[in-house]
Amino acid sequence: MYPTATIEVGVTRVPQLPPPAAGPHAAPAPTSPGLNATVRLRIENRYADGAETVTTPVVTVPLPLPVEDTTEREDWEWEHILGHSGTGPTNVHGWYDIKIIESTAPELLGLTFDFGY
Repeated sequence: MYPTATIEVGVTRVPQLPPPAAGPHAAPAPTSPGLNATVRLRIENRYADGAETVTTPVVTVPLPLPVEDTTEREDWEWEHILGHSGTGPTNVHGWYDIKIIESTAPELLGLTFDFGY
């Protein structure tokens, strides 16, 4: 059963149902939660002791990409990109240069990220 609200029309009370959900053929809105992209990252891991490694993991990231220079964008990068770096020593400072080199979402292709600088 749906939650209802009651509105008064004259002296008659009429229950008001929530708006219907989108049908099965409706296109998802661009900001719909649950949309994802599959990307391949090129990660250059550099460490203060001179160690360097390059990895190219394939990962899933949520869409849409938040607007640049916002807290939401910074959070997105830390939560969904940085966590795939750091394959070298754990007891020294590291720098990570990351680029999206393949993507199922064209707007992500070629984006670069740097951490630790």
